[in-house]
Amino acid sequence: MKKSNPKAAVICITFVIIALAAGIFIGYMMGQNSQPSQQGETVLSTEDPSSSAASDSDSDTQAASDSESSESESQTQGTENQEVVVTVGDRTVGMDEVNYRLYSLRNYYIQAYGEEPWNETTEDGETVAEAAKAQLDDDIVRTEILCDKAADYGIEANSDIQEACRTDAQELIDGLGEDICAEFGLTESAVESVFLKREISTQVITAINDEVREELLQDPENESLSDADLEVKISEGYEERYQEMKAEYDITYSDIWDNIVVGSVG
Repeated sequence: MKKSNPKAAVICITFVIIALAAGIFIGYMMGQNSQPSQQGETVLSTEDPSSSAASDSDSDTQAASDSESSESESQTQGTENQEVVVTVGDRTVGMDEVNYRLYSLRNYYIQAYGEEPWNETTEDGETVAEAAKAQLDDDIVRTEILCDKAADYGIEANSDIQEACRTDAQELIDGLGEDICAEFGLTESAVESVFLKREISTQVITAINDEVREELLQDPENESLSDADLEVKISEGYEERYQEMKAEYDITYSDIWDNIVVGSVG
């Protein structure tokens, strides 16, 4: 599968917006030129005043209807974003966080394999979409378990970390813009939450690795290991401990999970 430039889609969207803006401007200028001149002549109106009033009333009604429809759609989207998708022990993950993880994972695979890699088959015999969803599953569950174990390692998010995650989330959302955020169901609060969980889980992983390294080096047989071989053993030791942690948790998925497809839009 060929790699592609992830900026291509953004550039295409920019061209479309420019084209639309230009079309609207040209249409407006043509309309202005086609109106009768107001200098030196009187233009008589043949419109029935009552008809004009009715038209204004219809416009107001339509505007109110459109406003109500937009508000209803926004409320529906907000409700959907709060629905629980994955439960790990006592911790829950809502659709809003899943949306951001999906967006990030989608971008990763597109940058690595091209615009539409989802039906391609991997060496394991599964499609890229299936492999990506398995990765999504592991990322969510692993992060929640590690965050739940953070207190055991004396790890917590201080005010500096929280502020950094909040700032990064705001910058990301502002950079993407309202249209893309609406298209993928992205919210600043959800992005901030994911950033904070990633920071905490990364610190927990580091703490576990440090423990495993210390234990390995206490064994004389490991003293002659190269740095590379030692790192492999540390990674294996970390994964073993994680799997032991995972066995302690009940992990459940809502019906929404079955309908999630990595690579889909919205």
